[in-house]
Amino acid sequence: MSINECIFAPMKMLRQVLLYLFIICACVNAATAYAQSNLSEDVAANTGNGSTDKNATTTKEDNPCIPLRDDRLCYMLDPLTGLRHCCEPDTSFIGLGNRQTMNSHALSVLHTGNNFSPHLVQAFFDRRDDHDFIFANAYNLFRTDPSQQLYYNTKVPLTVINFTKSGSSIQENDRLRLSFMGNFNRQTGIGSQLDYVYARGEYMNSATKPLRWTSYAYYEGDQYKAYINFNLSKLANQENGGITDRGMVLNPDTFNSNFTDPRNMPTRLTDTWNETDTRQLHFQHSYDFGMWQERIDPADSSVYDEFIPVASIFHNIDIESMHHNFVMGKSAQAKDDPFFADNWYDPLETHDSTSYRCISTYAGLRLNEGFSRFSQFAISGFIGFEHQQYTMLQDSLDLKYIPRSHSSNNVWVGGQISRQQSSDIRFDATAKTCISDGDKLGDVMVDGTIYTTIPFGRRDAETGRRTDSLLVTLGAKVRNTHTPYLLQHYFSNHFRWSNSKFKAEKHVRVDGTIAYPRTGTSIRGGIEHISDFHYFDNTGMPRQFGQQIDVFAIEARQGLHAGKWLSWENAVLVQISSKSKVLNLPTVSVESDLSFRFRIAKTLLIQAGVTGYYNTRYYVPVYQPATQQFCVQRDIKCGNYPMLNGYVNCNLKRIKFFLAMHNLLDGAVTNDSFIMPYYPAQTRRMEMGVILDLQN
Repeated sequence: MSINECIFAPMKMLRQVLLYLFIICACVNAATAYAQSNLSEDVAANTGNGSTDKNATTTKEDNPCIPLRDDRLCYMLDPLTGLRHCCEPDTSFIGLGNRQTMNSHALSVLHTGNNFSPHLVQAFFDRRDDHDFIFANAYNLFRTDPSQQLYYNTKVPLTVINFTKSGSSIQENDRLRLSFMGNFNRQTGIGSQLDYVYARGEYMNSATKPLRWTSYAYYEGDQYKAYINFNLSKLANQENGGITDRGMVLNPDTFNSNFTDPRNMPTRLTDTWNETDTRQLHFQHSYDFGMWQERIDPADSSVYDEFIPVASIFHNIDIESMHHNFVMGKSAQAKDDPFFADNWYDPLETHDSTSYRCISTYAGLRLNEGFSRFSQFAISGFIGFEHQQYTMLQDSLDLKYIPRSHSSNNVWVGGQISRQQSSDIRFDATAKTCISDGDKLGDVMVDGTIYTTIPFGRRDAETGRRTDSLLVTLGAKVRNTHTPYLLQHYFSNHFRWSNSKFKAEKHVRVDGTIAYPRTGTSIRGGIEHISDFHYFDNTGMPRQFGQQIDVFAIEARQGLHAGKWLSWENAVLVQISSKSKVLNLPTVSVESDLSFRFRIAKTLLIQAGVTGYYNTRYYVPVYQPATQQFCVQRDIKCGNYPMLNGYVNCNLKRIKFFLAMHNLLDGAVTNDSFIMPYYPAQTRRMEMGVILDLQN
């Protein structure tokens, strides 16, 4: 069986699997609907630490965790302490066509051209913390961890089917998402989501095939609560190293017409694949100690009991297993102009394999917020143990130079303070440090956020409250962490290094946002100081920069509206890096959306418009397929290309659908459409999609 057949399995088998999963979702949907048929219509979802069946008078001012449409409550959990953070997922049809592109995830994103391809977020303050397994960082936008898991509490089971399609038959890109959420009763709920993409790509050898499956279950009793979620992902993509000659895009008139078609442009690599598999299990539970109190329902004066949690003990366990393969066939690179300079164990073909396993567990005690008028915040303390293991190919040159496997044991202690039940000021701060003699001895991680409202304007005669307000968010982050093990020691066919003298990398960040909802205005700014920054040089080797780097960013967003139907949303990001030779960012990034909304026959809502993206020209990092890292370079600048997308989004009751045309200005302004050196943007293409929201 060929490499292509191994990694890109037949579509027929996948369709059968998806059909079976859909039948299972439908059966579970019916089962949960039957289990919930005896629920009273006036019972809303549990919305706080206390467990109560009477919350019909809850308002957004009293508790931000109010149910969503159709009495759905959505929230996330702190993976350490289990505190609930309510959220509202984006289910609107507004901007639906734009949310399918790579550019929609941040104001500046580098990628290799295709959807779900390896990428790097260049809006610096939107970057996630790097994972210890360095190959996972190339998929940060699509990597799911326990802190991002959404839990739903809903009286009505829900199944959502989302399908999008773009490109011709040869360059076809398909994406199918199946989601299910439901409850058996007020305390027990389950959910699952399957996300499958097969994007063949416009340029040769650029296909991507990610498969992601997440599921969760929970039980929320009066005193005992338990949550479990499982994530499975298989992220596979072909690597082409970019096109062989940039002139085929910049000066197409000088080439044969066969080479101006993206399907025929030769690429620097063929028969080459990267694949990263992830399996992650997260389980956390807690037990509350407290007291029962009688409450009176103001609606009907009935008496009921409510449990008031005073203190809680909590425990969690995480199991994560990741495996990365880099595969090259015998004819992957040209013999007269090889893509890789070194071949450490095989000059003809490559099969690099690297694995990472981590088992961690934390336990702690929390004094809860709100059990009396003196308990104005929650405070927690915890201790945790973490075991990490790395496995890679055996160094064929010197068996003692780079060991094949490495393991480390780390003990963490820390605490958290949080206030979430106040309407004036809310905050949360978490700090932890490693105290064991492992790879992370002395590491410190601190995160804190403050949310507050500044009221102004005249007072309302009835409520006495100010009629206007500013929303203010302040954040801070401190990191003092050792570089990941694979940046210190690594062996593969094309790269090997040992950097045992790397120092701990230090980050200090302060940022904040001021928003005025009435006019749709928000300003976000921040500054970060970095010491001993690690990066990859132009040869693809990891290096450490001994001087301090300062990054300053300010982002402004403004929405302009003419009535209810015409809107113009704008965002501008300005970034400055003090050491652009090792950390280069676009100076200005712009996103602008102009749309018109209207209604047909009172039931069909339509949004039609265009969205533009723009980055100033700068020395863009270059992508290294063998390590999936982005390396600095000072030879070729990219940018100054306006990406314009047109779309029509529609909403008909519980059906949403869209039609989009991407890269409308292809070839009209400039031919220099390169996202990165040798990686041009896809040409003009059409995309369509439909979302079906099924409720029992």
